[in-house]
Amino acid sequence: METVKRIIDEIASVSGVKEKKAVIKKYEDNALFNRVVKYALDQDRSYDLTDLPEPVTEPKPVHRGTIFSILDSMAEKKGTTMEEAQELSDACGSGPAREVVLKILKKDLRCGARAKVFNGVKKGWVYEVPYQRYKSFSSIHKIDFSRGTVVAQLKMDGQFAYLFTARGEDYFLSRNGSTFDLGPEFRKVIDNSWLPLVDATIGEPTVRMGELLVMGPDGRYLPRKEGNGIINSFISGKGDPKRIKDIHYVTWGFITEKEFEARVSKRSYQDTILLDSRCCSGGGQIKLSETTTVGSLEEAMEFYRAARKRDEEGAMVKETDKLFWKDQQSGTPYGVKLKPEAEAEFEIIEAYHGDKGKKWAYHLGGLIVKTSCGKLVSRLGNGFSDEERLLGVDWWNDRKGKIVTGRFTGITTDKTDRTTMCLDHGRFVETRFKDKEEADTLEYCINEVKKA
Repeated sequence: METVKRIIDEIASVSGVKEKKAVIKKYEDNALFNRVVKYALDQDRSYDLTDLPEPVTEPKPVHRGTIFSILDSMAEKKGTTMEEAQELSDACGSGPAREVVLKILKKDLRCGARAKVFNGVKKGWVYEVPYQRYKSFSSIHKIDFSRGTVVAQLKMDGQFAYLFTARGEDYFLSRNGSTFDLGPEFRKVIDNSWLPLVDATIGEPTVRMGELLVMGPDGRYLPRKEGNGIINSFISGKGDPKRIKDIHYVTWGFITEKEFEARVSKRSYQDTILLDSRCCSGGGQIKLSETTTVGSLEEAMEFYRAARKRDEEGAMVKETDKLFWKDQQSGTPYGVKLKPEAEAEFEIIEAYHGDKGKKWAYHLGGLIVKTSCGKLVSRLGNGFSDEERLLGVDWWNDRKGKIVTGRFTGITTDKTDRTTMCLDHGRFVETRFKDKEEADTLEYCINEVKKA
């Protein structure tokens, strides 16, 4: 494992994605390195363990496969016992093998390269959960509204999860590859729903796409952070039984298990949404996302504006007869997010580190910025490239007072300081250090949102 640790350290020592890929390319044929990468980054593997106890005794020399056989055993079932953790610790000892295995358990090689980077070097190196992305609002002109096949659909703001319902073994799968359920009471909800009827109708087990949300006492879904906290309490087995009735799964479509494994479907979205509409009896804790046919961009925007007035996140526009599910990171041209973004210039106040224990904990997490009038102060935490994050907090703090461009979907009252406003879904676009010396005003930002 000493060689593998050295390779990982070498990848971590370079900053750009191209540079990291070049290092990885040098070692792509190293069998042990290949295996470590798969065990650490494959999204269909989890170990229910993130740390190791101290080794009880200095282990005898063992074949390195012993470590992997223990990891295999842990990955094949839910939960890890203290005995297994101790066995793995004893097999690792206190040298480089221990450091590498801890990275495997944390599902992060801590070298600034995730699965996408490794798959960019060698296709299929690491398994990633398939996911279909959609285009941004700038692609709306590509949608053909003239044929009566376009729908507007409510965009949910919860915890995305695939739902597998075959053979009574109901479980959810997150985008990062974690499988989970919400306990026996929610499994009853699934069993009593209309979902199995879809399976029976098409004659195959299905995989459903949707989001888990929590209904608040006012009849509206709780904000993502608050709702996810409640959902996660049930995942860990510590949820309040009284709250299980408030958890909803809002779904917008399905594919078959075979199509999920093949990462592409031959069934159009028009076929799946029609079947869902016929099978859905309405109500209950499993719901179809609110959907309506629209004949023009203006009708779609009316749907979007009505959703925003209810404080919903936004809407999706889908050309149903042309839209086929596919693992598509670049975004399908037949599905567009109706979240028009405005753009403005902001002044850097300070930079901050990423979340503790996360990928960017020791690098740039984001920027705190303000308008020239000082009436808007907000964070820009998304949109940075790996190279920009790896420049570090000190580098960005040296640029205090400089101008950057940010994009956002709205302006809201700052919940931590009622005297200022902040951005909705603010994200970094680019630096304007050389060609801009003054930020825009709050009034300008508000007007840009109205025009978006």
